[in-house]
Amino acid sequence: MNSSPVLPQPRLSIGQMLAGRYTLQSLASHVCGAWLAQDEIEDRPVTLQLLAPELRQDPRAWNELRRQVEICRGLDHPHIAALHELVDEPEGPAFLVLEQAEGRTLAALQQEQPQKVFSWEWLRPRLAQICQALQYAHARQAVHGAVQPENILLNRLGDVKLLHFGVSAVLANPLLSGRTHQHLLAHLSPQVIQGGAPGAADDIYSLGVTLYRALSGTTPFYGADILSQIRNSNPVPLEARLLELQIRNPLPPAASRFVLAALSKKPEVRPHDPCELIAAEKPGKPCPEEAAPGGVEAAGAENSSTAATQPTVAVTVAPTPASPVAGDRATAEEPIPKSASRRTPLTILAGAAMLGLAAGAYYWAERLRHEPPPEPSAAVESLAAPVSSPPAPLPLAAAAPAAVKNPDAKVAAPVEPGFKSLFNGRDLTGWTGDAKHWSVREGSIVGMAGSDAPVKRHSYLVCGVGALEDFELRFSFRCIAYRNNDQPNCGIEYRGAKLRDSLMKGYQYEIVRDARETGAVMDDQGRRRLGGGGAQTLAARQAGKDVLLTNGMATPPAVAGGLFRKDDWNEGVIVARGNRLTHQLNGQVVAEVVDENPDRGHRRGLLALELYTRNTNNPATFVQFKDLRIKTGEASGAAAGVSAPEPKRAAP
Repeated sequence: MNSSPVLPQPRLSIGQMLAGRYTLQSLASHVCGAWLAQDEIEDRPVTLQLLAPELRQDPRAWNELRRQVEICRGLDHPHIAALHELVDEPEGPAFLVLEQAEGRTLAALQQEQPQKVFSWEWLRPRLAQICQALQYAHARQAVHGAVQPENILLNRLGDVKLLHFGVSAVLANPLLSGRTHQHLLAHLSPQVIQGGAPGAADDIYSLGVTLYRALSGTTPFYGADILSQIRNSNPVPLEARLLELQIRNPLPPAASRFVLAALSKKPEVRPHDPCELIAAEKPGKPCPEEAAPGGVEAAGAENSSTAATQPTVAVTVAPTPASPVAGDRATAEEPIPKSASRRTPLTILAGAAMLGLAAGAYYWAERLRHEPPPEPSAAVESLAAPVSSPPAPLPLAAAAPAAVKNPDAKVAAPVEPGFKSLFNGRDLTGWTGDAKHWSVREGSIVGMAGSDAPVKRHSYLVCGVGALEDFELRFSFRCIAYRNNDQPNCGIEYRGAKLRDSLMKGYQYEIVRDARETGAVMDDQGRRRLGGGGAQTLAARQAGKDVLLTNGMATPPAVAGGLFRKDDWNEGVIVARGNRLTHQLNGQVVAEVVDENPDRGHRRGLLALELYTRNTNNPATFVQFKDLRIKTGEASGAAAGVSAPEPKRAAP
């Protein structure tokens, strides 16, 4: 998280254990100063957020951090990353133990947008999840402390997790942390800047800044005198800021009003309930005149010293009754009381016209004051450019995305039509294997081995569906470095047969921490590697010898070699139809094999997950599987969209 102190930390390394229970695995990519780790006692993955030594030396800050941990460690919400504990050992670094949430921050995604803004259509469902999380926490007297894009994580399905709930009130407070980063200060309310304890109204202010930044590309206030602006200046309305930056990003009136109300200098004027904006945006629902209780003083406190240098646009709306406290308010399905102000078509048109004229006047006054209007240019042409959404996760070819909405939920995932789930998300019902190496953790099947529990080269978890012929299997997997072993090896065995010494032979979907090899078609206890790297391969028997002939590429090697996501979840597909085997990785075909070897091919057999000890000196291996679902029969390959031509036979 960017709002935590970034100071020199103790030298740490992969495989090191902290506090006698947390084994470090890798640096977190989306959280600054944090490690991904394994809790060996609770048997779960966690994130360790290291804390600056200076923070521990400040009794006031340290006591407040402890208090916030106690308040927020009981929060249990799908859109809040859980806070487990604060660890403070005399001989080691101090750190927070957090739920291991995966994804990318809203700030990182925004930087990839052509105009550095999100469209309202893309942002709205994510905003609804943020609002639900804040409403849940505020009802329990917990506050986030510094809602900002750097604290909002989106997983591969686009679902939100709010990071560092509660502790941000300390880590982001310049009076406690000593930090004065402008981006951080821009998200704090005037009351927090002046030393007040963060409350629910301050979270609403931070949410307003986050929306302003997501929709316009800038924070309401910035510059060398940002503290003075936050305390005294009036925020420029979103429409005027977009005009100023020559960005076209259509917004609903309710969103603009909510942002201005949230940015009010007066806490009592800010919306009491963050979900008011989403309720107001529901189709067919009457929209309140403003999102805050009482009248909206959009510009905040008036200050004569800034009025002359910063033109303002005043938005006057009718007052509404004060909102009930979170948790007791009427639901979104209940009608808005008649006492709430309703707009007539005439007042809607009049208000829109006044806002448009005022925003336009402000824009042109500022432009003419500084420079004459420019000639048409690329920047002006960008006004008509559509606001793009962040790139969606690469879908499987003609396949529905993974069905799990909450990767941490310990329940069975819904599956696509025609598919059957192979894993209930809770236990290993329907699977057979060695309990020393196979377990269920955080809604996923975990295969784990180490020097304290080594495998005899192979360990299999066999699925109870019986012998399979033609099928399509979809699954998610993650293979991470574990206990200083950066090259673990595992896979999915199919059409397999049991051999002596717990071995199996059959085809395998190869999984290693190597982008060139993951997804390859292997023939275990047989011909080894049959194909991979995006190639179309013919396996045959010629002149009494096994031969492999490459007859084209299903996916260019440069593309296939860049598909595997180290330390992150990957999407895999296996399609087996007759003697044709197709493997996909993150939406692309990485191996396609036609096996015409009558003596060594496999047409029917068991399905199993595999752990394999490649490095006998360090047998540590850690792999996770989830969202396993299967479709059997001849139609199983149709949904996978495998349409590459049959490999042509090459001359002997």
